[in-house]
Parts: sequence; C-alpha cells; structure tokens
Amino acid sequence: MHERCLFLPRTIGRWLIGLLALAVTTVAAEPVAAQTAPAEAPLLDRVPNDFALCLTVRGLRPRWARLKEQAWWQAWTRSPVGKELARSPEFQALGRIEQDVKQHLGIDFATLRDDFLGEETVFAYRPPQGGNGEQGLFLTRARDAAVLTKLVDRLNEVQRQSGELMGLEQREHRGAVYFRRVYGASTHWYALVGRDLVVASDEGLLKRALAPIAPQSAVRAALRRADADDAVAALWLNPRAIAAEQTNQAKPDNGLAEQLLKALWDRWKTVEAVVVTLSLAELLELRLTMLAGSAAPPAAKDGSGAAAASELWRRFPADAVAVVAGKVDVKGLVEGFHDLAPAELRKSVSETIRKTLGAALGLDPFTEVVPNVGPDAGVCLLSAQAGRQFPQLLAAVAVRPGNKDPAVDQAVFRAVQFFAGLAIFEYNRGRPDEARIRLRSQQQGDVEVKFLVQERVFPAGFQPACALKSGYLLLATSPAAIEPFAGGREPHPATALLPPGEVPLAYLAPGQLAQLLNHHRSFVLHQLTAQQGQTMAEAVKTMDNTLATLRLCRSLTLSQFSGDGRYVLVLRLQPAAE
Repeated sequence: MHERCLFLPRTIGRWLIGLLALAVTTVAAEPVAAQTAPAEAPLLDRVPNDFALCLTVRGLRPRWARLKEQAWWQAWTRSPVGKELARSPEFQALGRIEQDVKQHLGIDFATLRDDFLGEETVFAYRPPQGGNGEQGLFLTRARDAAVLTKLVDRLNEVQRQSGELMGLEQREHRGAVYFRRVYGASTHWYALVGRDLVVASDEGLLKRALAPIAPQSAVRAALRRADADDAVAALWLNPRAIAAEQTNQAKPDNGLAEQLLKALWDRWKTVEAVVVTLSLAELLELRLTMLAGSAAPPAAKDGSGAAAASELWRRFPADAVAVVAGKVDVKGLVEGFHDLAPAELRKSVSETIRKTLGAALGLDPFTEVVPNVGPDAGVCLLSAQAGRQFPQLLAAVAVRPGNKDPAVDQAVFRAVQFFAGLAIFEYNRGRPDEARIRLRSQQQGDVEVKFLVQERVFPAGFQPACALKSGYLLLATSPAAIEPFAGGREPHPATALLPPGEVPLAYLAPGQLAQLLNHHRSFVLHQLTAQQGQTMAEAVKTMDNTLATLRLCRSLTLSQFSGDGRYVLVLRLQPAAE
C-alpha cells in the first residue's frame, strides 16, 4: 500500500527534473532552422487533457525585474539569512554551473531566463494508464525564434564535440519536422515550431502536442477559471487521471483500510480540477482552487448565503501570536465518514464511541451530542505577556446545552473531567504524595476553571485547564490563558488584511512570534544544544537568523472563499514595512 502511495510523487519528481535537464541539453546533430507557424498556439493547448499534472511558469523576465524593485526583496537580500544563503555551497555550485554554461554556450543564467525560458515554460506528466507507460512533455517559448535557433545550434556544436549525441533521425508529420534523439541511454522526441521548443517522451505524444487542442485544453480552461492569468507559476492537477493510476496500481484487497481508500479515491474523482498558483508582488500569494465537483469542502454559511467567519475571530485576543479558527460542520463530517467507510468499519467505530464516550456523557454521542457541537472551533497562541514562563495555548469549540437533560455542554465538561481523572488516577498510582498530579478549581467571575498542578512534573507556568465559558468548551495550558477569552470585541486584525468576500482561517504574526521566542531565549537555546546537538555558538546563530527572518514579515494569513463552482484557499505573506 505505501509503495503505491509513494509511486506518484517519485515519478513526478523524476520527470520534472529529467525534463528540465533535457531543456538545457536538447539539440540536433546539425543546425536546425526553426519552423515558421502562421499563428502561435497557446502552449497549454498542446497539453493533452488526459494528463495528470501540468506546471507552467510565465513572464519570468518582467516579473523578475519588478521583484528586484520590491522593498521586501531588497530587505531579504540584505538580511543575515539572505547573505548566509548567498554564501551557501548550493549557491556557490550554481555559480560554477553558470560559468560552465557561459564557457560552452556563450550565455549566462540571466540570458537563459529572459530569452529562453522567460516567456513561458510548461512541464506536463501522465502516469501509466491502460497498459501504456508514463509520459512527459516539456514546452518552452523563447523571446524570438532566432534566439532559440542560436541556442540550439550552439548546443548542437557542444554535444557533437563531446560525443554525447548518439543518434538523430529527422521525421515529418503533417508538414511539421521533428526529430528522434538518442542521448545516452534515453530516447526523446522534439520539434521546433516558431518560437516554441516541444520535447516529448515518445513519438505519439509529440504528434499530439504538435496539433493544439481547439478551442482550448482542459489545462488552460481550468487556469482561466482559477484566475491564474497573473500568477508567475501555476500547477494543474487532474484528479481523474491521478485516481485512475492509483486504481490501476491497487491490488485486490478486502481490508477495511483498502476499502476506505477506494471510497476516498472515488470521491476525489468527482473534482474536475485542482489548481495551485503562486503570485509575487507586494504580497506573496499562494492559492489552491478546487473546481466544481461535489467533493469540494463546503464553506460554512451565514444567513446571507455567503461564507461566514468564525465568531472566534472576535473572541480570541487581537494581539495573539497565531490564530486558527473556522466553522466546522461536525455533523457533516460524521455523515461523510458514514458514507465513505465500509459497513464493518462504521459499525466497529460507532460501537466503540457509544461504549466509551457515550457512557461518560450519559447521552448518545451521535444523535444528542454531535448536533450541539460546533460549528465554531479554533486555537490560538497567546502573546509573550500572557504567559511569562510557558507559551500559552487556548483551544475553543462551541457547545450548546441542547433541549434534553442532562444539558449537552455540562455533560461534555464533566466528560472531560472524567477522562482527566482516569488519567490522573493511573499516573498517581504508586507514586509518592509529592509527585502526584492534583486537580484544582478556580473561579474567574462566574466561570469555574478546572486545572492540574504538579510543579515537579510540569514546566513552570504549565497548568492544563478547562472551562465552560460563553458557550464554548475551553482547553488551555493554564487558567491565565482562559481569562482573555471574551466576546464583544472588534474583528481580529487578520480580517482587515483580506479582500471582501474572503473568510479568515488562520493568522500568524511573525514579529510577535519573534518576540515570544526571544522571551524564551534560554529555553530555545537549550533545546537547540541539548536536542539538536548544536554548539552554543551555532544555536545562537540559528536563533538570531530565525528572529531576523521572522521580523521581515508582517503577517501570514490563510483564508477561503467559494462560488461559481470554485472553492479557494489563499495563503498570503505580507512583508514588513522597512
């Protein structure tokens, strides 16, 4: 099972690396004049619709020029981490490679980037299907045909002198000239069409690529729906092709895990496409878009039908270092598991939950508890001031009392105490009185907080606590972490960073995190030296570089929005102002 799961990423990585190398080494045995096409077809329309993935990189030349002008990029290059990276062996090795390329081909990386790869470059891959082997496709559009031809001619000369090119055969298909090329132990097929270089793993694929799909390929259609026009890089995934490969790889197996995996693959195939895009400007933005299909995760709705932000964004402190909060359809998750899981697994899990959790609650977990849990749930990391000795975490999940006796929220609170009591009893058994964990109670206004104490076992400031407060079950690292939880606040600053219609899911303040780490500097240095085996000088350098990097960033946000058959997750990194 694990071998099958690892097969896809291994082969994808192998093809991407191999095709990139081929892009630099593909040549003809004799100088080849580029073919002239009456009109340039979009490169993406040369990618067959049954492929599993396609990666495209576009506009490197203008984007690179704009990137160098960004204040955050200049700050990064001047930072200790940026300087350290520039001195790393990997970057030094790139410099030596550039020298070799310039010596043999007469071009540097900047020319290769701007003139050869700067317009658009495409990698595409299809796993084995129906008895056919895996296929790979590489496409690039140069700035002009003359530049491409000149590079091909120069590469041809170098390889002819080195003897690396072992065979070349010119062929023709519907007026287009292409070549079978034997290089070492591998054979590839390629053609020059105007400004385009087309490289394929086999002849049939090359012929398909030379006849663009009309009116547009599935890849280009999906990227347009995902608003990927301004992205510097976009990755298209075809769930049906990926699922088909996994189905072909699967062996007959009636085990529960195999049945569950098959059900998940069946659900995955209902998604039409997944698109991941990267944009670089004032913000660094990474998007994941799921197109159509019933498997797209449903966004929680408010009364207007729009995606709704969790109420926790008004309850967690605004100065929290990190927040993860959203609306979770607990009942929907349970029903989804019921739909996916085989009958035997459903029965086993249901019986176990009813015998354990149901007994502790005094309620039926599925019919009485689940409908009253959520949808708001989240966790936050409090600022350094909130916990002087131990980083303070606070988790919250909405729990309603319901309309039966006992009240669901109280039953859940008692169940937490019950299971904690069992764990404490087991731990304390046979230990001396001074080493035992104690359960304590504290009143914060009208809220009762239960917490554990044991100075010899727990780190200073760590007192696991729980409470019912304002309709939420709270779990925290200490009673002090529960106090800042309150309602009636203004929306968290994370919401102001998002465009209209987007809902926050997660937020990190890197500057606040740097402050928290620096506050616990001695502990972090001890972990680096004791657990990671670094010397004190190395630990100090690692920590200082980490703090400097974090201070370059103002915020990191994860948000979502949906509509028009799309479900979109957006990760944004906002650089700090100088």
